[in-house]
Amino acid sequence: MLISLFRAYINRLTPRTLYNFLSRILEKMKFTSTIDHPPQFDPLQPCSPISYPIKTLEELETRSYFESFHCPFNKSSVPLKPTSLPNRPRLLVCHDMKGGYVDDKWVQGGTNADAYAIRHWYLIDVFVYFSHKLVTLPPPCWTNTAHRHGVKVLGTFITEWDEGRLICNKLLATKESAQMCAERLAELAIDLGFDGWLVYSSLNFPKLNMNLSWTRLKNFHHVISIIFLCMKVHHKCRLSPLCKASF
Repeated sequence: MLISLFRAYINRLTPRTLYNFLSRILEKMKFTSTIDHPPQFDPLQPCSPISYPIKTLEELETRSYFESFHCPFNKSSVPLKPTSLPNRPRLLVCHDMKGGYVDDKWVQGGTNADAYAIRHWYLIDVFVYFSHKLVTLPPPCWTNTAHRHGVKVLGTFITEWDEGRLICNKLLATKESAQMCAERLAELAIDLGFDGWLVYSSLNFPKLNMNLSWTRLKNFHHVISIIFLCMKVHHKCRLSPLCKASF
């Protein structure tokens, strides 16, 4: 009886219909899996050039960014005119848009006409490109635009939360490691054509070891001093062709 009723609803097209239905489900599952697990980014492989941050201390220390396929595309092409900051209250604008590197990561231009933008550059003195990665490198579109309006551009060096404290402790353990960090940051800013760094660190000073705390504090001061000196000398060299600098 049941078999007879079941046969009444089955015809030659039923298997084909079921096949097409199951194929669509499998295709959607495959597409969803691709979105959840995108291919791993390999900075050495040629592709559409993008801007991206340096996420680990190893990347910073080994200078791997300079070997990246994307590095040459991230160099700004508009130099900042040699002017000093005005002697008045000044405005620093810190970019913090969805973690950074959204539409602006596409070095050769994106397709979103409504992408985040700044239209009142004449009100700004310093622009900071910000993300929560270890080393945030400003995309060249921001540096070029800011420089056209006489605005200085800073990248961000940030060590925060537990992972950041571990990085900071390692960097500030010796004067040599602190100097390495400072030299790498200065080299990145000079090579990519922006003007300096916003440094944000979660320093950890052990209460029971004041000698260790004092060492870390001195080394942190050394980092800031070296960055300031390198950037200052670099800007002086750009102003005067007769200036010679040695690091």
